[in-house]
Amino acid sequence: YSVLGLSASTYDVGYICSNEHGKINKWAKYKPVWYPSMGAAAIETYKAAYSGYDVSGLDVDLHYDGDCGVCPAMSVSASGYDSNAELMAAVIDVASAGWDYAAPKGSGYVTSRGVYACPFRLPDFEGYNHDAEPPVYLPRTQFSLSVNKGRQTSVSYSFCVTDEEDMLSIADISGDWLDFKKTKFYCLVVNYNGKYLTAVESSDYILDSDGNVQCEFLKIDITDYASATFELYFCLKVYSDTVAPIFVPLPMEAATSFPATLKVSQDTVSGGAGVANKQTDIYVLYAIESPVGNPMQLWYDCIEEGNGVYGVRNYDLNLGFYIKLTNTSSSAGSFAVSTFTLATTATDFAKKTPKTAYNEDGDSITTVTVPANSSVWIYLGYEDVLVNSTEENFSEEVYCYRNGVQLFGGTLYQNYGMAGFYEL
Repeated sequence: YSVLGLSASTYDVGYICSNEHGKINKWAKYKPVWYPSMGAAAIETYKAAYSGYDVSGLDVDLHYDGDCGVCPAMSVSASGYDSNAELMAAVIDVASAGWDYAAPKGSGYVTSRGVYACPFRLPDFEGYNHDAEPPVYLPRTQFSLSVNKGRQTSVSYSFCVTDEEDMLSIADISGDWLDFKKTKFYCLVVNYNGKYLTAVESSDYILDSDGNVQCEFLKIDITDYASATFELYFCLKVYSDTVAPIFVPLPMEAATSFPATLKVSQDTVSGGAGVANKQTDIYVLYAIESPVGNPMQLWYDCIEEGNGVYGVRNYDLNLGFYIKLTNTSSSAGSFAVSTFTLATTATDFAKKTPKTAYNEDGDSITTVTVPANSSVWIYLGYEDVLVNSTEENFSEEVYCYRNGVQLFGGTLYQNYGMAGFYEL
């Protein structure tokens, strides 16, 4: 009683096993279920059995022997609809339907076939985990995502898979018509006008032929998506060798309703990308004082210093970059020069902000403005970038960020105190 958060002056086995209180966690592996034997232990009964019963006594008729007491609350066949729009509307309903739990009704419950179907057994609670999680589910952190097409062309949704002895696993609930060896993750995408846009499914079945989990994610290509917020409805698509595919909800609570939302933008600058082509839009310069002089373009016009090192050697531990920032959005973007930082993986290297910054005309600047659908060049100079070391062939990975988003990276090379920058 205390585990379920219940209190009573007397204890009633029927009340606690019937789940009239609605407190039993359906995802617990060991819990009261339909099973014809009174004396069986939980280790035997947890799989549940309905054979020979009048299934009309169940709230949901999708239960099957061995489903551990849980099954999808509804299903939709891919056949039998006059239009794709009607099918998609049905799939949307499925996505938030949740799963049903069939608690026992007691030995006094007699089916129409005269079978004493499902006695209450207190030992069914042996090993019960009140904090059990669903076998596979989409975490709440992925119900609302924002992505920038200037930085990525696809979005991957990772599902959590439960693998604890006292919680139901995918293998536990897989069987009969719901075979996870022939089931894929499925997502219906609805656009900003409320119209069906596309459907995406995982690249493989969730379980392999041996019953092991082989697929835990679904990837959505957003290359052709407009800048807007889209609605996503996730569920499962069950394939069969004999009938059309069936759509069923993920084994999650119905209260965890879809849609999830995906906000897509295309503002390169505000998203923090800025550099359209890393091989043509970034130069390493001679000095930190000004952008005057011939820039050295990595990979193309840069002088090879030997051993594959491209860059300028200096004894001042300074590093300067001439960077072309591109804005593909329909509005201008402005941000402070101080938001550009250098960082490395070295523990003794503090994050650096620019010591000097110039525009294309050589004027000192503190703010960068990139017009809509346009590009500008800026110079950024950093002091004391390199580790003060006289080691031979010392190198360190270094990265340039704006507001925490990586613009580019490369390798700082040092040899007896001289330095170069290469492998952009």
